[in-house]
Amino acid sequence: MPSPSSCTGCCSRCRSSWHCPGGGRDKPPLSGADLRLLSGLGFSGYYLASFLDFSGLQYISANLERLILYLNPTFVLAIGALLFHTPVTASNALRCW
Repeated sequence: MPSPSSCTGCCSRCRSSWHCPGGGRDKPPLSGADLRLLSGLGFSGYYLASFLDFSGLQYISANLERLILYLNPTFVLAIGALLFHTPVTASNALRCW
């Protein structure tokens, strides 16, 4: 992780305020209302995903459902490479696992 003095903003990791220790210092912290909103969104998203996961078992087998679930990052990488004509690098491929 780059230090604040050595962060040049050369990669997406450095431009993100939660990855780089020096990034995002000029932005105000999240308010209590924002934190409650984000917590509610995360909570409802988690339970909606779980509900849809279990309701999908009515239509396909558990083996196929788990295969689709765990291969989802690989599908996103492949579709992104095809649509945006970007090469698949080793670091991107390792992020899928």
